[in-house]
Amino acid sequence: MSAIWAFCSSEEFNVAVRKIDQKVNVTNATIAKIPFDLDHWEKVAAKKFPHGLPKPSAHAGRTLRIAAGR
Repeated sequence: MSAIWAFCSSEEFNVAVRKIDQKVNVTNATIAKIPFDLDHWEKVAAKKFPHGLPKPSAHAGRTLRIAAGR
């Protein structure tokens, strides 16, 4: 999970998405087309999160609910 989070929270992810789709709203199909190098992102995650992923905050959950329109 930490490798996926490291990738999705990186600028490389944003660049990869925009290479495929320049629209504001990107579909799941677009995300599925993005190449993902697990070995690379596991190494990045190990450096970025040496003690594992941070605990989610209450604010993060609220942001997700607002984004989902709830």
